[in-house]
Amino acid sequence: MSLLYEDIVKLVANNLKCSICMEIFTKPVTLVCGHNYCQKCINGCWAKSIARRDCPHCRADVSSTKLEINFTLCHILELQDLGGREKWEQILAETDQPDQTQHARRTVTKVASLLILSNTGLHAEFVELSFSPQLGNRRLVFHTESHRVETQPGHQARTSHGRFDACQWMAEQEFRGGWVYWDVDTTFSTGWAVGVAYPSLKCNERLGRTPSSWCLEWSSGQLSAWHNKIKTSVKHSFPNGIRVILDMPKGQLSFQSLCNSQLELHSFQVDSSGPFIPVFWLYGLSHNALTFPIN
Repeated sequence: MSLLYEDIVKLVANNLKCSICMEIFTKPVTLVCGHNYCQKCINGCWAKSIARRDCPHCRADVSSTKLEINFTLCHILELQDLGGREKWEQILAETDQPDQTQHARRTVTKVASLLILSNTGLHAEFVELSFSPQLGNRRLVFHTESHRVETQPGHQARTSHGRFDACQWMAEQEFRGGWVYWDVDTTFSTGWAVGVAYPSLKCNERLGRTPSSWCLEWSSGQLSAWHNKIKTSVKHSFPNGIRVILDMPKGQLSFQSLCNSQLELHSFQVDSSGPFIPVFWLYGLSHNALTFPIN
């Protein structure tokens, strides 16, 4: 295939994944808002809610509508001339490899990825983050009932100094393996950073400014990715929701926009051995908040 043709096929393949299970659609259905999910995934998501049925992506209320099978997606997934579902899975396995080694390792990677997934049943697992006062700056407070971290400008929320000098908070979860993700609602924050770091991140170190931390940041009206003091500009408007995906078997950390059909904003290659801990920064000179939706 030509480079242009390969790029188009890979782009199509990456849009055939359900944003809940992070796998290729199985019996895809469309909500009235236009977003697509596996039928089993969306029903399972709604089964956890006692309030109302809404879209996990845009939060639109879809209680008064019914699920509709997306026949177009079904036909694309089963294209026999292409090779059907198995071919799409192989394309995605190739796409996930680093560009510089992709062509040389294409065949081995394809077979190995399919064997690993089939033998381990590996799926992206949603993580509900929790926060301890000892792991955050004293100007930050976590509201358990609303799953919300916010700044307390003008006064000290706690008497202890906390984990960081900067307005940062490290979650309690530590990841040493697996494929996990968590979501962050940034609607009520004018300055923030979301990312991961090694547990050794020091109290005077800023997220993304060290060799041991990586992040996506919105600051001074600009979106950028940071690692080891290197800033990479991300050409995108303010995203109201971020999905952070840590795929440790592949050594990949990626950030997706929850407002643009899981558009990938940036990705890093990281050491697959870890361990990694989610870390967040908030601009501390005004009232800011980050909320962590529960799946």
